[in-house]
Amino acid sequence: MQDSPDSAVLPDAPRLTDICISSEHRLLNDDILTRLRHDDSISSLVEDMRKDEALATERAKNLGDVRVHLACRREIVFPLEEEGIEPPRATLSPAEFLQAIYQLPRTPRTASLRRLVREVARTYARACVNDLSIPTEPDGFPAMWDRTMEGEPLWSEDQPASAFRTKAARILSGSSPSTVLQQCADPADYEMELSLLLSFLKDKTVALEVRATCGYALFEWIHPFLDGNGHVGRTLLLTLLQDTYSLASMVWFSQALVWERGRTSGLFAPLRNGNGTLVGFCRAMLEQLHEAQGLALDMLMEA
Repeated sequence: MQDSPDSAVLPDAPRLTDICISSEHRLLNDDILTRLRHDDSISSLVEDMRKDEALATERAKNLGDVRVHLACRREIVFPLEEEGIEPPRATLSPAEFLQAIYQLPRTPRTASLRRLVREVARTYARACVNDLSIPTEPDGFPAMWDRTMEGEPLWSEDQPASAFRTKAARILSGSSPSTVLQQCADPADYEMELSLLLSFLKDKTVALEVRATCGYALFEWIHPFLDGNGHVGRTLLLTLLQDTYSLASMVWFSQALVWERGRTSGLFAPLRNGNGTLVGFCRAMLEQLHEAQGLALDMLMEA
């Protein structure tokens, strides 16, 4: 990401659906909102996810909490064990398990791996107690950043990482740094943009799963922090789902979002170049989550 003098400013008194601006187009408008509510393929995916969740919930009930927790932890630490790192003891509480993950031996070779495992472990530990909530106001997002980025190294000591950006910024192509992929929201518009996002997340005329996946994209588009926007966007998605989906599903949702970041990142490209819509993003994200949910169900069946 690179600071830029360029910025895009929203008109006065925007409608709820005039949310998330780029240099050329908005992600959400009246037409997109209507399609999100009524798209048959999206509705079918949501229905399938809820049916599979009923199966997962029943299976988890039959297994009992101890076996479910052990199964989830095995999935989380498996990549570490593959690298010869001894996992935390099975007798630890979820909170203690998370702290033990934070304290694992640090080596440059395993740095990237440990970062991915930390994020899934945070999802696991907090899903156990529903320890995250959606902010009620825009100024609540920095606190969400603090909770989401617990255990991660600071990006910069010059500005608190959980503070909103004070300059306009662009997302640049990793392969072609001169190519601007996305013009992020102007800092002057954060309060308005995040307020609109929060209003969308509360709109119960839109399926919960749709609000969760689209909320992730909309938050990334606003991109209010110097660093960690991806972490917070994923946390936003998972927090919306935590009361409806089982612990096993939550762990596998997080696994999919973290370990398949390349796949997820690819879903943003059509939004950025104007060749795709939020409807297509939502559909593809739900497909990715549904696949992960199937793996969670397989894990429970084998436990």
